[in-house]
Amino acid sequence: MKKLLVKVLVLTLVLSAVSFCLTACTPTPEKPEEPLHEHTYVDIVVNPTCTEQGYTEHKCFCNDSYKDTYIDKLDHKFANYVYNNDSKCGIDGTKTATCDYGCGESDTVTAESTALSHKFTNYIYNNDAKCGIDGTKTATCAYNCGEIDTIIAENTALDHVAGENGFCVCGEPMEATPGVVYDLSSDGTYYDIIGYDGAYTSVNIASTYEGKPVKTIYKEAFKNNDIITTVIIPDSVEDIGSYAFYWCSSLQSVVIGDSVEVIGESAFSGCSSLTSVVIGDSVKEIGESAFYWCSSLQSVVIGDSVEVIGESAFSGCNSSLYTTVGYIKYVKENNNPYYIAYETTNKNLSTYTIQEGTVFLGYGLFSNCERLSSVIIPDSVKAIGTYAFFRCSSLQSVVIGDSVKAIGTYAFSLCSSLQSVTIGDSVKEIGESAFYGCDSLTSIVIPDSVESIGNSAFYNCDSLTSIVIPDSVTSIGNTAFYNCDSLTSVNYLGTIDEWVQIKFSDYYSNPLCYAKKLYINGELVTEANITTATKINSYAFRYCDSLQSVVIGDSVKEIGEDAFSGCSSLQSVNYLGTIDEWVQIEFGSSTSNPLRYAKKLYINGELVTEVNITTATKINAYAFSGCYSLQSVVIGDSVKEIGEDAFSFCSSLTSIKYRGTMQQWDAITKGSGWNSWTGNYTITYNYTGE
Repeated sequence: MKKLLVKVLVLTLVLSAVSFCLTACTPTPEKPEEPLHEHTYVDIVVNPTCTEQGYTEHKCFCNDSYKDTYIDKLDHKFANYVYNNDSKCGIDGTKTATCDYGCGESDTVTAESTALSHKFTNYIYNNDAKCGIDGTKTATCAYNCGEIDTIIAENTALDHVAGENGFCVCGEPMEATPGVVYDLSSDGTYYDIIGYDGAYTSVNIASTYEGKPVKTIYKEAFKNNDIITTVIIPDSVEDIGSYAFYWCSSLQSVVIGDSVEVIGESAFSGCSSLTSVVIGDSVKEIGESAFYWCSSLQSVVIGDSVEVIGESAFSGCNSSLYTTVGYIKYVKENNNPYYIAYETTNKNLSTYTIQEGTVFLGYGLFSNCERLSSVIIPDSVKAIGTYAFFRCSSLQSVVIGDSVKAIGTYAFSLCSSLQSVTIGDSVKEIGESAFYGCDSLTSIVIPDSVESIGNSAFYNCDSLTSIVIPDSVTSIGNTAFYNCDSLTSVNYLGTIDEWVQIKFSDYYSNPLCYAKKLYINGELVTEANITTATKINSYAFRYCDSLQSVVIGDSVKEIGEDAFSGCSSLQSVNYLGTIDEWVQIEFGSSTSNPLRYAKKLYINGELVTEVNITTATKINAYAFSGCYSLQSVVIGDSVKEIGEDAFSFCSSLTSIKYRGTMQQWDAITKGSGWNSWTGNYTITYNYTGE
């Protein structure tokens, strides 16, 4: 068996060897080369998304590829927001949107103006009303935010019930104390209080009576009443008359309403039990002896509007009401021991020191202090009282602080040595005769806070050579500059249209009556160009001899008395309107019309020799008085009246042509002197020409 296996193995090896030899001996054929390949690419654009960049892929059929032209990922796009219904009281809700590109991203923002308003419906009355005062009611927000609202529960106030003293048992004043006697004013618009016949010790005065306001406590209304202890004066009352509470010996307390402007003479004089007074901010004047001999008066509160405190207004009061420092006696006010510099205890000094904090220089404070040579008024002072420096004959200079609002009547009158005055920037009024007889005063600059200059303010200031008037001044009183015969110039710091609207009360209220020359902002006025004013007030240019011509706009409808009196240098008047408008101007007097001196009238720059009045129904008084250039007049039949002196002194007038009949002409109402001192004119009736 083994021999057989060996033979098989040998045979297998032999066959393998033969096969190898055959293979090795046969030559191998060459493999053919592949042909060369040029890539051909197809561009595939892949757009960007919210999560992936965009790009362009270039791909060949052989699967070769590459990418370029990359594009940034897109921003999310949220457009269709949906409100989430989640707002609260006072807080806006939200709204949400899903990205329009389908990336699944969402965005939530505030849904503006969706906040809920609190909803208060079920109010519960709090039972807290008082006498004369409505109670309250409260509700919780219906949206359960916890907010609470409390409002007035209207018409729940309790009625006052009067106690023994005339006030309610709650302590508040009644609407009106029984027994006060009211009287209807003569014009039927308000009530006065004229008396009291009640028995209550405390009096509350009603602000209205039978539907009309109570404005005045009449003279002597409560005089000599010895049972009243307390008075409340309402805000409706504007005036407390003289002797209104005179010698009410039991009166202890007074509250004065905020509308009272005047406390009359001796209004509370002799109220010996009165311990305190509160005077409202509206009070401008405390009359003479208003609180005279109120021997228990220890406390006074005075409003800031007081401009006048009369003589002896606080004389004879409790000693604790006063403070004396450096020979000046002061009336205290609350915590200010120097409120009113009331009087001097020695009038023989040359200098006095007014304490800082002083608000008012009282009546006659330094009057007849003949050795007083100079004074500095501190900035705390708001008003200089009547006769404060009267006849301080040695006083040479005064500096008035910037807080002073009013210079009282005769404040510096007869200060014969006074040469220099500096007026602060808050003064609104220079009182009557404030500088009367200050015959050493050479010049004065009035600050632009001043609105009025009182009667005789600079009367007999015969050394005054110049004055500066600001455009704030709207009125100047009678004889304000009487006998100021050294005046040479007036400088007005405004426009000519503003100047002519100042209210001059008489001849001597205008300083031009002596100065003769008007300057506007430093420039001498030779031509006055009035274009916007509707009226040229009386005495506006009286004796202004620098004025040579005047231009009057058609806005001017009235020229007051003596507006151009004494303007001897006037040569022409140019009116910027029509002749029918000119004849309708109301002239207050013959010297209101500048033609009285100018002689020549121009209409829009053309000299008037002939006029044609076609629409006017009246030729006003003085319309052409003194117009020497006028030669011919055509008067329409619409004219029904010719005023006084309308054509007086028209010496060149030779022709009047009337468009109506003789009968119509005779029917025209003609004022006295309408044709006096004219030329030898002829009248033509039924005139039809141009």
